[in-house]
Amino acid sequence: MQFELQTPPTIPSCASSREMRKIGYYAGWGNRRACTKVAPHEVDWTGFTGAIFAFATISEGMEIQQKEHHNLKEVTVAVGGWNFSEDARTSHLFSDMISKTDSRKTFISSVKKFLTDYKLDGIDIDFEYPAAIERNASATDTPNFTAFIKELREALPTQVISCATPAGYWFLKGFEIDKIAEHVTYLNMMSYDYHGPWDLTVKDPAQKPVTNPQTSIRDIQNSVELYMRAGVKNLAKVNLGLAYYGRDYKLLDSKCVGYNCNMTGGGYKGPCTSESGILAQFEIEEELAKLKVKSPPTFPTLDVDSLTWWFDNDGSLVTYDQPDTWAIKSSFAANRCFGGTFIWSVDLVKPKTSRRVGTSCSGVGHDAFTSEKWSGQEPLGVGL
Repeated sequence: MQFELQTPPTIPSCASSREMRKIGYYAGWGNRRACTKVAPHEVDWTGFTGAIFAFATISEGMEIQQKEHHNLKEVTVAVGGWNFSEDARTSHLFSDMISKTDSRKTFISSVKKFLTDYKLDGIDIDFEYPAAIERNASATDTPNFTAFIKELREALPTQVISCATPAGYWFLKGFEIDKIAEHVTYLNMMSYDYHGPWDLTVKDPAQKPVTNPQTSIRDIQNSVELYMRAGVKNLAKVNLGLAYYGRDYKLLDSKCVGYNCNMTGGGYKGPCTSESGILAQFEIEEELAKLKVKSPPTFPTLDVDSLTWWFDNDGSLVTYDQPDTWAIKSSFAANRCFGGTFIWSVDLVKPKTSRRVGTSCSGVGHDAFTSEKWSGQEPLGVGL
């Protein structure tokens, strides 16, 4: 992928009152985790224009396969995902499928049947990532993936075809993103995970192993400029990603607070996600509720420069968004001519009703979000 080296492109402006997409990913394991399980029918889909069920996979026979389906109406299905694309047992399958005309044809035929059988409206392609050296992938992934998307559109002329795409240069260079944009209904730009515990192992000397926001508005603006340099001139084809989860870091010095503190990796594990370095939104809410009644209490801090929230918790730093910063980033998308937004993922917030599957994680609902609100200021140089 060639990127134009020039002065930063001018990001367009649009009226914020126009109609926009709002897409929600539902992760299939959200109904299988240890606690605070969320089934698809428990999600409040009010205001959403579409739902994507994640993930189906690719079989060794080059066909789409999915272990379960929840009969949601007006949904598409995502195939792939980070784990499928990176796991040594399956990381070759996307590359194998797109490498030959016959294997692409086999897969596309299975997709057509799958969408018909389950009465789905389309498919979301989540290949993470073509030509990535982390997968020891061939550079031929790049043109092969473009050919695949083009042939998929020819086979599905009226169905929804979307593609999950990276927000940073390192992985975006494996996409002919301008050509792909011509054949998809929309691109889901994953404008989150700009930073996380993995920064500890990044070999770039400019990337220090310190705490950073994972969803900074400044990083998002840089991503928009990157897409425009790569030839995506019509931002209406792009949805801006919003994270319904946070990242946490283990601090090297527990007395250091906020961003730019040295870190040693992921922080504490959430009781339900059970993974260091990531916390579901409902786990963040529950932790904040506990910290506010401690003596002395702990309250979150808004970082106005990045438009993210953070709080320290017993030697860990948690960075996250909440309704006010989601709203600001949604306004940014509207004002900058994006086609819409998408959520990863709707099962990471607790349903508003008490009708939940599994309640072994005690906790509170949306009212636990901090009462501190965005002040109306914006970071210098970022027009919202």
